[in-house]
Amino acid sequence: MKKCFIICLIPLLASTCLKDAEACRYSLATFTNNAADTIIYAYKYTKNGRCYLDGWKLPPGASYQSNPPVCVESIDDNEKVLEIFVADPDLFTNHNMVHCDSVFDEYTVLKHYHLSENDLRRADFKITYP
Repeated sequence: MKKCFIICLIPLLASTCLKDAEACRYSLATFTNNAADTIIYAYKYTKNGRCYLDGWKLPPGASYQSNPPVCVESIDDNEKVLEIFVADPDLFTNHNMVHCDSVFDEYTVLKHYHLSENDLRRADFKITYP
């Protein structure tokens, strides 16, 4: 009897999760470089307890859209969901593995954004540098 109950319950749970996922609309966050110079738009990646920044050049006036895991319909939250590092392309080295607590010592970071769901909503999902 227990096995039959569990077998019947699994499709029901899966369909509930699917309905929730379909009901959730994710908003794109747009980052725009309003500086006069090209910058590096970078993310932090962690591998084996060490970190590195990986990024690409963003010329003046250019924008990049990211998809932070923020469900538009969900309750506002102060959990940090989007972290962006802005760096100078002349001083930036992709994939330079460093201790995670020394990212700011090893990379020249012009600006650091560590945004929560609430921060993104207040900014209407638009971030500008500088």
